[in-house]
Amino acid sequence: MKRRLLTCFLVAIMVMGVNAQANEIQESRIAVASPKLYFNGTTAVCEVSISQNGKKICATMELWQETNFVGSSSGEGNSFLILSETYAASKGKTYTLKVYGTIDGKPFTAENISKVC
Repeated sequence: MKRRLLTCFLVAIMVMGVNAQANEIQESRIAVASPKLYFNGTTAVCEVSISQNGKKICATMELWQETNFVGSSSGEGNSFLILSETYAASKGKTYTLKVYGTIDGKPFTAENISKVC
């Protein structure tokens, strides 16, 4: 009887741990980060909008030309944040937009976007 009770108790603890992890994963998915990179001639246009209701958002976007840093823009907002910047670009070069930051103190990183000018 004690063995059965102990087994049930351990299973209950494991289930609670899995539920806590699932809630944390779901919360990070609620945040919507939508980075965009496009070119207008030889001008790189970088934009990102990030939203998560009721949360403090701090973010930075960086533009890289292969391994060379081009520039960055940072900001913060509550529930919603938009960053937008333009940079000079060179035809035929590959550019990568990186976006990272925190939402209520928890770090996040958006998927990098790479395109050729």
